[in-house]
Order: sequence, then C-alpha cells, then structure tokens
Amino acid sequence: MDLTLEYFKKRQDENPNFYYAKDVDEDNVVRALFWVDGRTRLLYPKYKDCVFFDTTFCTNRYNMPFAPIVGINNHLQTVVLGCALLANETKDGFRWVFERWLEAMDGVQPDHIMTDQDQAMGKAISEVFYDAIHRNCFWHVIRIAKTKVGKPMQQGEPFAQAFWACIFDTDTVEQFEASWKHVMTWFQMEQNKHLKNMWDSRKKWAPIYFRRNFFPFTSTTGRSEGLNSYFKTLVHPSDSVFTFVRQFELCQDMMLDREDNAGFIIETTEPPLWGRLNIEKQASVFYTREVFDRFQKLISENTAFTLEQQQNDASLRFSLVASDRRDTRTYQVEADVANGLYDCSCNMFDMCGLICPHIIRVMVHLNIQMIPDRYLLERWSQAASKGAPVPDANTRPHMFGIPGTNTLRYNRLCRKMNRLASDACFSDETYELVSAAIDSVSAVVDAKRRGGDTQQEGEPDVVQVQAQQQTAQGELRNPPWQQPKGHPRESEKRKKPLLEQREDAAKKKKKGKKDEETNMAEKTSTTAKRGTTSKKKKMSGTKVTKCPFCLGDHHLVDFLVMKMKISAAQEAQGAATQQDENVPEVELGLKL
Repeated sequence: MDLTLEYFKKRQDENPNFYYAKDVDEDNVVRALFWVDGRTRLLYPKYKDCVFFDTTFCTNRYNMPFAPIVGINNHLQTVVLGCALLANETKDGFRWVFERWLEAMDGVQPDHIMTDQDQAMGKAISEVFYDAIHRNCFWHVIRIAKTKVGKPMQQGEPFAQAFWACIFDTDTVEQFEASWKHVMTWFQMEQNKHLKNMWDSRKKWAPIYFRRNFFPFTSTTGRSEGLNSYFKTLVHPSDSVFTFVRQFELCQDMMLDREDNAGFIIETTEPPLWGRLNIEKQASVFYTREVFDRFQKLISENTAFTLEQQQNDASLRFSLVASDRRDTRTYQVEADVANGLYDCSCNMFDMCGLICPHIIRVMVHLNIQMIPDRYLLERWSQAASKGAPVPDANTRPHMFGIPGTNTLRYNRLCRKMNRLASDACFSDETYELVSAAIDSVSAVVDAKRRGGDTQQEGEPDVVQVQAQQQTAQGELRNPPWQQPKGHPRESEKRKKPLLEQREDAAKKKKKGKKDEETNMAEKTSTTAKRGTTSKKKKMSGTKVTKCPFCLGDHHLVDFLVMKMKISAAQEAQGAATQQDENVPEVELGLKL
C-alpha cells in the first residue's frame, strides 16, 4: 500500500492536477483509495451530463471492490471519470467515494447518474448528489423480475407480452400507470410481492419517467460492466494494489490511444454522404465520425414517414406516421420556424442529443437548410476533446497526462510529427523552420539520454519508498481481506500471457495426436477381427443362421419353430393324451 501511495505522490508531482485520497482508520489501516488524473478533471464539465457507477468487480489481494466512474466521450467511447477501491459496499463507503469525487471535480455534481438497485448506493447518491437525476439499470431490474416472478415472465407467456407492451408501447406517464394497473388486475398479479416493489420504485427504472432526461443510447450500466469485464482479464485476484493500479492505468492508456485513433481518422478522411441535403453536410463537419454514422441512419429513416400539417396559432403542428406501417405510432411534431424551435413526442433529442427522423422529415418538408445551433450539442462535436480552456487568475492550468508505456508514447509522437510534416512541406520557409527545430530538439533528447535518465515513466524509486514509509502517524498498514457482498462470486480467469497460450496449444495438439493414434489402432484391430470372422464363415462352406430364440446355431431353425407351433396348439386343445402328443412329433421328424 505504501508503494501505491508513493506512486500517487509522484504522479501528483508530475501533474499538479492529479488527485488522490485515502481513507485511514484509527489503527492506521488504509481502508479505501480514490484517484483521478488531470485530463479527466479537464474533460469532466463536458461529459458530466451522464455518468455510470458500478461495483460488480473485486480483483485484488484484499478483495476491495473496484468502483470505476465512467462516462461517454464525443466518440461514443467509454471514458473513465474516476476510480476507487472501496472498504465495503455500505452507505458510508459509497458516500466517502462520492464526496472525494465531488471534491476532485470542484464541487460540480453530475447531471444524470445510472447505477444498479443497490439501496446503500441509492441513499448515498441522494445525500451527496442531491441535484442529479438517479436512474436504476433497466437490465438489472428486468433480470431480477424474471427470477422472482418466474414462469409468467418467460418469453411467449401472455403476461410477459402484456408486461412489455405496458412498458414500451405507452407514451405518457398516465398511460403507463393505467396500463400497469390494468395488466396486474387482468392477470390477478396484484398481490405479487416483487411486482408491488417494482411499482413502488417505478420512478427509478421505468423508461417513461426518463423521456426528458439525457441517457444517450442506453438504459443500462453496460459501459461500466464492460470495462470491468475487460479489466478482469488483465489482473489476478492475488495481485497487490500497486499492480492493480498500474494495470488499470495501462488499460486507460489503451483507451486514450483508441480515442487518438478516432481523432486521426476524422482528420485524414471524409465520411461518405447518404444524400445531398445541406443538413447532412453540416452534420458531417460538426459531429465526430461515430455520432455522424448514427445521425446518417436517422436521415435515411426520415423517408419512411408521411406527414399531415395542422395549422396552430403560434407554431405549426405535424402528425407523422410510418408509410410501411411497421411502426403503428403517430408522432406529433411542433415547429416554430421563426425562432428555430422543434419538439417531437418521441423526445429523442432530450434523451440522446440528436434530432429525431421525425423532425428531420419536417425540416425537409419546410425546406430548412441548416440545423439550429441549439440542436448541435458540443459534447458530440469534433472539438469537444481538443485543447483546454484558458485558466482564470485564481485557477491553476490543467495538464494532460503522459502515456504510461513506450509504445503509447511512440504512437502519440508519431501522430504529432506526421501532422507537423504534412503542414510544413508546402513551402521552403516552413520546411527549414521545422527541420531546424527538429535538429535542436534531437540534440536535447540525446543529451538527456546520455545523462542516464532512462527510468520508466511513473515508476517510483524503491529506495525513496523505503525511506518515506514512516509517516507522522506511523507506518501505514495494508487493509484486511474483505468479505464480498451478496452471494459468493465465481473465481475470475486470468488472461494468460502469449507464452502460456502457446504452451497450452502445443499440449492440446500433442494430446490430439495421441488420441488420433489410439483411435486408428482400435479401428485397425476391429477391422482385423471382422476379417478373421468373415474368413472362417467362408471356409465353412455353409450359411449359418442363428436361432432368434436361443441364439444358437446347432439345430435347424425351421424344426424349432414348427415344434413351438405344435406345442401352442396342444395347449389350446387341453384334452390331448401323451400318445397323441408324441405321434405328430415323430411323423414330423420323419417328414423333415
């Protein structure tokens, strides 16, 4: 644990905006850790509109729950907004993490947050993030409902069909609540305990209550769980906290590299256009490539709707229906062209930040050439993750983090140098300027390397750690092993190195060859036995027919069958004498 804290101190010395905090009890035992880098603190104001929090992963020597706080960046990728190792999954433990996160983000609360149905977590969120909209993961709610309710929730059951229609086919809160009550009454499920609990907590999970809230393209905490699922392949339950932290930073560097790749694709390529609308051209320049791909699908979907205009006093009203009748709903769109205001009953812009195909259809009908600026969210723009705001006099400037491995640093520098070369090659003056700058920088780098400054970035000095392990309060102690919350969890499989994977593959291949040789030997032996039996039958010169009754071949089958028929006839008659029974048998033997 001392090694981890010393590493955090060094990170903070390199980047003053790196933030970390520890929770130490009266016995000087470290119970919890929280950390977040400076780049995340810079980008948080742009991505605070929707965050996800989940603690389904425990992989370290002390079984401390890992709690990443994640969001969505402008490339629709997962971005880590904070990390914590918890002491326990109680209200106080969650409250400590949220308070430290709020402190790191200068007291700015998130707008929307999604978690699972943990009650302790919900209480902590209501006390710390009192202004945030809290939503429970829809997938977790339905999974528990299927387990508790049982057969009625299975696919194809009448109650399940009515249940899904109640959730997804209602457009208002009043319709949802009336439909729910009707379904429960019709199927006599009013007294089901779990369904009653779902009704009491409906405002935390039902999609109809979040039609005006920003949860883009999701209703689950799958992003947080996906990060956990990927990260658990990089660590082992016996790893120390320091190894855990370094492996996580490696994962975070890979995420940053993926973000850089997405930005490089935007700068070097142009997206193909679906049509010739000015709206699409405007969106292709403003949005990132991933967001524009989604917007392009919405543009193509607008052609599937027919509209009917209805005059209103202050604005225009349109009713839209699908021409192919696959979607039976009727969508209402209100348009105030003079003020550039549009509103649709589907509420897609409020939920995802993109105008829906229904509004696009109205814009095409009204010959609107450009999307109003209020409907172009900056968080989806190409410029959302570029640069840094100018700091005020009372604030210190934010600094971006340095990639943690040689490969990532090499890739980052290559991109920068390629951009610089592409800009400087068009004139002799810029070429000479950049060439001279590169020569001067190369001399400085050579001097640094000759000076022996080859320590890996971020590696703490072990000597310094040992010298500073003694603190004013005494030596810090490692946390005890924590009992996980809920049912025992299955052990996680460690991702094997490439050498171990090759060794396992060689063993399987060798075992397969042995099994194949054994099977071939058995087939050869069976074939030889069959050949010997067939040869004996041919040498006998007579066809041997086995008896179907005794499986013997030492008597005539026809004789035995005839004898049994005679015995059955004699039993039916019931009055024959012993002499009458022997005569037919002798005569039959003479005839045969």
